[in-house]
Amino acid sequence: MEYLVYLHGLDCPNCAKKLENKYKEIEGIADVEVKHPENTLHFVCDEENKEEILKRIKIITKELEEDVVVSEKAETQDTCSCGCHEHHEHHEHHEHHEHHNHHHEDATYKFRIKGLDCANCAAKLERKIAEIEGISNVRLNFMQESLEYDCEHDEAKGIEEKVRALIKQEEDGVELINKGHSHHHEHEHHEENIYQKTSKTHQYRIECLDCENCAKRIEDKIQKINGVENAQVSYIHSKLLFDCKEEDFEVIKKEIFDLVAKEEPE
Repeated sequence: MEYLVYLHGLDCPNCAKKLENKYKEIEGIADVEVKHPENTLHFVCDEENKEEILKRIKIITKELEEDVVVSEKAETQDTCSCGCHEHHEHHEHHEHHEHHNHHHEDATYKFRIKGLDCANCAAKLERKIAEIEGISNVRLNFMQESLEYDCEHDEAKGIEEKVRALIKQEEDGVELINKGHSHHHEHEHHEENIYQKTSKTHQYRIECLDCENCAKRIEDKIQKINGVENAQVSYIHSKLLFDCKEEDFEVIKKEIFDLVAKEEPE
C-alpha cells in the first residue's frame, strides 16, 4: 500500500534528498520520495510492516534532522507575500503566544549578547527565549551579538529576568547588556515611534546560502537600501526579515530580490 507522511520543519532540498536516500535503506520499503518544499514523504510497503517502518523513519529523521517532526497529519500553513510557506516552528510560536498579539506593538527591547560560541547555540537559545510566556518576535543575531524581542511594557521587567535566567541556565557565561527599548504606542509623536507605527515586518525564506558569512554580507547590503530598517538574514533558519513603510514596500522588495540574485545566484 502507498502511504504519505509529513516532515514538518524540513528546511532545504539537500536535507530532503539526504533523508530520502536514508529512508530507502529501510527493509521492506519501496518507491520512496521526499518532496520539498511540500515536506512530504511518499512510500510503499505492506500494511503489516507499516508501523515498524514508521518507527524506523522517525529514528532516522531524529538522527539526521533533529528539529524535523514526522507526522501523518498535515498542518495548516500560512503563505507569506512571496508565495512560500513559512517555517512550522514560526507558527508554533505564533500559536503559543496568540493571546498576546495585542502586546506585540507595545515595546521592543534591545540587548547586546556577548559570549555565544556558535550559530547553533544562538539558534537554540532563540527558540528557547521565544517560548517564554508574554514574549514575541524574538530576533537573536549571532554575528551582530544582538537580541531583540517585543513584550508588553508593564511586563518587561519580569520578562527580562526570565530571559536572563534562561540564558544563565542554557549558556552560563554569556553576558546580556540592556540597550534600552522603543515604544509602539500610537499616541507617541517621537520620530522613531512614528516609523514603527507605520512600518511592517516582512519575512521570506532564503535558501541555499552557503555560509554565515554570505548571510552577513547580504544582510549588510540590504540594510543599506534606502527605506529598509532592521534587516536580518539568518543562515541557520534560512530566513530574511526586514521592516519598511508600506508605501515603500514594492520598490524595496524589488531591490532586495535583485540584490540577492546578483550576490547569490543560486
